[in-house]
Amino acid sequence: MVQALGRSIGIGLALVGLALACGRPAAGSIATSAPAPTDTAVSVPPTPSPPAPRSTPRLTATATRQLETLTLIYSGALSIEDLNTLMLDLRALPGISDVQGGLQDLEVTYDPAQISPQAIIDTIISHGYRVENPG
Repeated sequence: MVQALGRSIGIGLALVGLALACGRPAAGSIATSAPAPTDTAVSVPPTPSPPAPRSTPRLTATATRQLETLTLIYSGALSIEDLNTLMLDLRALPGISDVQGGLQDLEVTYDPAQISPQAIIDTIISHGYRVENPG
């Protein structure tokens, strides 16, 4: 019986020691040190926000493609409206980068990997104009 009582006292003392180590008195025990404050502010680091979605990088071939310029003399355009219609239709073709000109000549900047000079000339002819210097 003495042995059992000693074991109970030893377990109780171990619990009191554990409670004191945590800063709290064990239930039914007498605190030997000042009680730990109950309003202790605990600093919790903020939860990091998720990373912003990354956009898919756009790949452009402008730096690597070689553009060419085709200068043409043509006839048949009678007005600025005729010229504007022709220039808009040429710009709508795939591979055309720029179209400049007047009522008698055109300078067409294009990507030869996407359109041929003959396709450009055929578009001008399809509008009813005659190309003076094809190719």
